[in-house]
Amino acid sequence: MYLNGCGANARHYIQQESAMRLNHRILASAALTFALTAPALAADVVFEEPAAPVAAMAPVTHDWTGFSVGVFAGGGTGDAKFFGTASSAGESESDGSEMDADGLLGGVQIGYDHQFGNAVLGARASIAATNIESDMVDDADFTSKLTYLGTVGARAGISVEKFLPYVHGGLAFGQTKQKSSMAELAGVNLDDANHTGWTAGVGAEYALTQNVSIGAEYGYVDLGKENVFDGNVSAAGTTAAVQIDEDLAFHTFKAGVNFRF
Repeated sequence: MYLNGCGANARHYIQQESAMRLNHRILASAALTFALTAPALAADVVFEEPAAPVAAMAPVTHDWTGFSVGVFAGGGTGDAKFFGTASSAGESESDGSEMDADGLLGGVQIGYDHQFGNAVLGARASIAATNIESDMVDDADFTSKLTYLGTVGARAGISVEKFLPYVHGGLAFGQTKQKSSMAELAGVNLDDANHTGWTAGVGAEYALTQNVSIGAEYGYVDLGKENVFDGNVSAAGTTAAVQIDEDLAFHTFKAGVNFRF
């Protein structure tokens, strides 16, 4: 009976040893498996980069490219120089005088601009009715009035979003109409004189919308020297060949609105 008790204890001890060894093997296998798979698991971990901040949208820049038509009004002020020559009985006498030339103007213009980056290049033409007038003598015995003024030229500017400062220049032309209350010129036909010259200046334009803009402009206009009278004049029983030339130059200031398309 003692032997039977010892045998039972031995078997129980052996079973405990076997269970402990099995647990050790399981733990060892688990540790080995974790050691082998840990690098792969670590490689599979994805760390998301923080989202980049959304860049603020750049302001929309006005595009000056396109055709435009507009209206303008303003004034002109400057000088008219008159040069007169009278020839009679083989003698010739010349005289010169300088008078103010002042008045208003108003008209229409048409143009085309093209924008290259911030640079704007364009071409424009304008026509204006004027009453810019000059008097050869103080009592207005001989007056010359510019009835219209036209320009054809180019402009170049730098766009600052909706603001466009620019320089301009080109051809200028117009016509003066002469009249006189001098008794010596009574019945004498005074021809209109066509003038051709140049203009240059500066200006600025501001876009209210993509299709409407306002602007102001300064221009210097030189219409050159032209003959305004050439004929015979009789006075005190003497007839003389009289020639009068006019050299007209003035400054213009105008403001207007343009419609772009």
